[in-house]
Amino acid sequence: MTENPFDLDDDVEADEEPSEAAGDNSSFAELRKAYKRTERQNKAFEKELTELREFKTTVVQEQRKGQIESVFTEVGLSPKHALLFEKVNPEAEITPEVVQTFAAEYDLITQAGASVEAPAQGFTPVTTGTPSSVSTLTNEDVKKMLAAGEVDAVRKAFEGGRVEQPEVPWPTGDGRF
Repeated sequence: MTENPFDLDDDVEADEEPSEAAGDNSSFAELRKAYKRTERQNKAFEKELTELREFKTTVVQEQRKGQIESVFTEVGLSPKHALLFEKVNPEAEITPEVVQTFAAEYDLITQAGASVEAPAQGFTPVTTGTPSSVSTLTNEDVKKMLAAGEVDAVRKAFEGGRVEQPEVPWPTGDGRF
């Protein structure tokens, strides 16, 4: 017959059980107190974190506003124009080139009365290799190139129509003079 694990053993006295239960209850009470204490700390930390985030947001906004105004005065524009820039481009990077482009786009006038021109953002071509000669070759040039062994270059020049063709004194086509 199998023993029932829930049956009390005869060697365990009745007064030992309540003391163990009392120890369990006290440890649960301590756990509850610790849990409540950490909950209060978490709420306090969350409140402090919220306040710090709000503070950070205001500081960042003030720094950005100051930076925008300083760049606008550096370019020669009124700080009032900075409000327009901030509304139109809330996340844009603040550099003199960006502000000049913005001012040129909206036809803003500097405090001196001149209009702002956008910075030059031109294309700089990159050359690779040597350019091919576009001049025409004479018969003498062709002879020199052939003597130097540049047969492919002469062929390309003929195909490209860059070889000077002397006028033939006789009519072409029928082979007669």
